[in-house]
Amino acid sequence: MEKVSNSLGVLPDIVTNISSKENVRLLVCVEGVYDIEFLDNVSETLSNTYPDIKKLSNVSDIVLLPLGGSALQDWVNRNYLKNLNIAEYHIYDSDCNNKHQVQCDEVNNGNNGSSARMISKRELENYIIHPDAIRSVYNWFNVDVTDEMDVPKTISEYLSSQNLPSSNQKRVKTKLNQIAARNMTLEQLREQDSQNEIFSWICDILNLDINRYL
Repeated sequence: MEKVSNSLGVLPDIVTNISSKENVRLLVCVEGVYDIEFLDNVSETLSNTYPDIKKLSNVSDIVLLPLGGSALQDWVNRNYLKNLNIAEYHIYDSDCNNKHQVQCDEVNNGNNGSSARMISKRELENYIIHPDAIRSVYNWFNVDVTDEMDVPKTISEYLSSQNLPSSNQKRVKTKLNQIAARNMTLEQLREQDSQNEIFSWICDILNLDINRYL
């Protein structure tokens, strides 16, 4: 663990988190903390209907890791986590141009039990596009959101144009992933995720058969 930490300068809280857990089976690697909040909240939504689907933060044998979008290539290319000898499950934003496809392919071709998924939409916020879920945070919201739209930027620019508070994009992303994602119902989630990508990721992570929930 010390070798991994020294080679990258991994944040002490991440190292401590992994080190303090026993029998860690899987590292779930995403681009940022907002993605962790999203996955945690939607897994809780699923658990309300399907008790065998657990809220990810309550599962003791997995660790959720934010790799940082700009540093993602280094994490994968240099394989900084290999000395942990723990399988990894990566979820990458497509950003409309599949810019992480090389890293995704490299993880999937590693023959070490790790795997990666490229989401079909721009980023995870595009799965929180049900009007009712977004209006639970922004009651004025009446925009047709597409899979390719930069949702936080769109909302941020509107707030700024109206001189409304909390227009910073980071603040918008926080509200979308912490509140709107938590407020989504199973029906809304299914409506916005017609390809069942979220079910697929959660079931992969928890070693569950997705066909039981479709």
